[in-house]
Amino acid sequence: ICLLLSLFVICCSAVQVDVVPENDLQQLIQKLKAAQPYKDLANAYFSVLGLTLLSEKVPENQDVCGFVKKAMTTNVMNLYFGATIAENLKCKLSAPNDAQKVLDDGIRNGGSTQIIYQAVAASTKFNLKVDAALVLRSLESALEKDDSTISNAYAFNTVAYLPKDADAGNIVNAIGEVLNQADEVGDKYLQFDGGLQDTALFLVGAYRLYAARDVTPSITDDQAIKFANYIVSKRHVGSVRDAYHVALGFAAFTQNKFQIPGSIVLISQPLIRKSDGNFVVKVCNILRKPLEKMDIKATSIVSLEGNSIANDVELSQKSNGEYHFDFNKLNPERGFYTVHLSAMPVVEDNRLVGLKDSSIKVKKVADVAVESFKIKISDKDQSSVQKEVKATFPKELTSRVQVDEHSNVLIEFVVKDMEKNTEILPQQAFLRMSCKKCNLERSFLFTSRNDQLLSLELDIAELGKTAFYFQNGDYSIDVIVGDPTFSNQIYWKVGSLSLKFTTVGAVPPVKLPSVPMPEIRGIYWFSDVTVGDNVHYDKLLDVKISGSLDIRLQHYSTLHPPWNIFGANISNFSLTLPNIIFHLGLGAIFLLYYCYWSHLNMFTTLKYLAIIGGITFVSGSSALRAIANDRLKKELR
Repeated sequence: ICLLLSLFVICCSAVQVDVVPENDLQQLIQKLKAAQPYKDLANAYFSVLGLTLLSEKVPENQDVCGFVKKAMTTNVMNLYFGATIAENLKCKLSAPNDAQKVLDDGIRNGGSTQIIYQAVAASTKFNLKVDAALVLRSLESALEKDDSTISNAYAFNTVAYLPKDADAGNIVNAIGEVLNQADEVGDKYLQFDGGLQDTALFLVGAYRLYAARDVTPSITDDQAIKFANYIVSKRHVGSVRDAYHVALGFAAFTQNKFQIPGSIVLISQPLIRKSDGNFVVKVCNILRKPLEKMDIKATSIVSLEGNSIANDVELSQKSNGEYHFDFNKLNPERGFYTVHLSAMPVVEDNRLVGLKDSSIKVKKVADVAVESFKIKISDKDQSSVQKEVKATFPKELTSRVQVDEHSNVLIEFVVKDMEKNTEILPQQAFLRMSCKKCNLERSFLFTSRNDQLLSLELDIAELGKTAFYFQNGDYSIDVIVGDPTFSNQIYWKVGSLSLKFTTVGAVPPVKLPSVPMPEIRGIYWFSDVTVGDNVHYDKLLDVKISGSLDIRLQHYSTLHPPWNIFGANISNFSLTLPNIIFHLGLGAIFLLYYCYWSHLNMFTTLKYLAIIGGITFVSGSSALRAIANDRLKKELR
């Protein structure tokens, strides 16, 4: 039941266009503000621009304008950062004397579209001259060298600064070509291989260029929604730079002139109760900012079984951006419903997308109670009921119910919907019997036959063998009733059932305590050494290694006679420095393998192996070269 409820809540929040939760938006803003005090222009740029794009004020903890004036040097990137920060904070910042030359050189010789873009943007912000023809030639040259998504994105942003009559048709047409390279993920997201930065810069550049040239976007409404969903999904960031690019993507879909993805989100509870049937939604952009006044209606409300309970239900405006209607007026039955919604702006706005077919899931719940609860006790050999005990929900029985192994127990009850005053069949109902003295607990499932009556029959003699181990004692009985459409899940302590067995009780299985087991520690390198409290690890290691070296030296001394017998060419071994280092290196590698087996971990071993292996490789190459030269000299003789 809990799993179903969890999945239901997740489904309820899913709409065609995703929106940023308020908590996540505040975390993003705090990430941008936390960059202060600024220590370099790059962080200042990402922080100030990110906050500006989100319509947030830059904290006054630092004289940012003064910092920019001191930190700005005459290179293209710093001039761009300084000019952009000054423009957004209304700083009085004039261009350095050599700014025109530096920026012109950046356009002419920058080499990448990023440098060209920064030079053009800085020149525009400083009111310096920009040669549009030179810019276009430089962009075409840079794109020939690098036609990646991000390179094209910077080109789009650059051309947006140029006059409308500049001949940039090839770059404008390239937007559609780059768009075809985007990857679709799960029919919900659209992104470029470069990730967040490439996608955000492309979107901003494309929309800016479309606006500057009065061109209809080649980005379809469906693509815009999927791009927006991708940007929203990247809202959790680890750096100021990433936070800036997320803010840039948000601005692309909240401030452009062509496509503004909108969403209809549920702001009331997804549970419809008798006491509160208010269904409230908000029409907003991806940042949860309300959109203009809307005509909104529920085109259809369909149950989980596919039955439509209402069509074209008008929602009235509750407050700015919020609309509602009373779900209970539709007299719905318990269950799950999908509300299909459509919104249209009162004043026509062709920019809005994603509002024509949204769906929200809600659940109608009801208060329930247990009625007609009876415990019927009969003898196994007789069909007639000998004793009947009734209980009233939610009260507990005042006396114990006595039964023995010759009895059969039948428990019956019905669940009633208190709102409709009708008997209903719950999804699950259990009887739990537990005996603290016996350390036993058993659960049994109620079943229903042809009506709403729930029943459970207990054969005490049989259960004595299989479940209770003939343990005499008082067993508490609890009724548990659960259903995802119940507003009150039932857990009723009914009373106590006293079981009496004449058969000798068996020993019930021992229930192990749920405690952590002791940690298993493996020690492999001093099985032959008795470790006392005053013995140090380093001493043990020295003993083990020295013993190992003694054994190896003995092996070498015994190997010399066999080498001589089999004709090993030891006499030709030259005592040159490369030869000695090479053989010592090999020995060190074998020793390192032993140390890895005895006490080193893999990462430490790899570090040592890289050093020893490198030296061994160089000395070995030198030794082999000397051997080859000696052989060549002998052949020439």
